[in-house]
Amino acid sequence: MMSIPRFCQLFVLVTISTVFLYGCQPLTPPASSSQDAVAPTVASFFVPIDTPTPHFVPTLPPALPQSAPELAPTLIAAATRITLSGQIVTKPVYADSFDANWTWQEGTDMEVDPASTKYVHSGQSAIAMTPTKDFGQLFFSVRADSKAVYLREKVLGVTLWLNTGDGAVQPDDLAIAVVGSNAFPFWVAGDDSVAVNDLMFFSETRLYYLDVDRTLPPQAWVKLEVWLDELPYDPDYKYVTGFYVKNDQGFFQTVYIDDVALLMLPE
Repeated sequence: MMSIPRFCQLFVLVTISTVFLYGCQPLTPPASSSQDAVAPTVASFFVPIDTPTPHFVPTLPPALPQSAPELAPTLIAAATRITLSGQIVTKPVYADSFDANWTWQEGTDMEVDPASTKYVHSGQSAIAMTPTKDFGQLFFSVRADSKAVYLREKVLGVTLWLNTGDGAVQPDDLAIAVVGSNAFPFWVAGDDSVAVNDLMFFSETRLYYLDVDRTLPPQAWVKLEVWLDELPYDPDYKYVTGFYVKNDQGFFQTVYIDDVALLMLPE
């Protein structure tokens, strides 16, 4: 029997492999799901889509236009921080106790001790938060009798210190979101003034998008900063009315929050 030269054997194998790999593919790509265009910092990665959620929890945002570079908000925010590095004003929200203009919301599937002394970053106390259900929230809100107004155009971001408590914390165990209003300078339950096409989509940013790229060991303090101009899917709104720290599914560990503040432009 005549033998086939080795290079011919290789040619035949490559040809067969190519037919096998590509010949079975559909002629047109399958239709993408509704979650394909969702940014990794928004709620759909954190809350099941079919889970009932409070009004301030974001839902699926619209897809960004292909021409809109995702890095643009980050570059703008970074440039702003560098330009204003010596001018950014810190407005306390919590330091040993809540500022007179701020409080926290009850009934958000989170046990809250606002005067814990177990792990304290500075001063005498910190906030202990213990999730009681999946996707619970430690929700900081502007009081209805607040004497301060926090205009979105003046608020650059939120900063806080997180202590992991008695166990390790993974970068996807927690997320932070900032919420706002076009109608009220304080938080109002059921406020839908920022809804776009009946959807609310304030970005929920996990720790790994806040420069936490590794497992945090027990009893560790880490500084977290959320810069609003780095949130590409957030809608336009007039007032910042609150923000929250949220646990992922199955994470029920007590963690501690201290030295919470807004980062603002000078008056």
